[in-house]
Amino acid sequence: MYIITDKCRFCDTCITVCPAEAIERTYPIYRINRSLCIECGVCKENCSFDAIIFI
Repeated sequence: MYIITDKCRFCDTCITVCPAEAIERTYPIYRINRSLCIECGVCKENCSFDAIIFI
């Protein structure tokens, strides 16, 4: 399962690259919708701030 940590800088890159459209803009941080996420890792690979981790 991927999660977005507090390193997130709200740059929208993860939202743009997610093929499943699983990343939602929430406050105070973006959130990955587990029911939509296909665990492909594209969001993590493209995050410039290393804010997405797999747990």
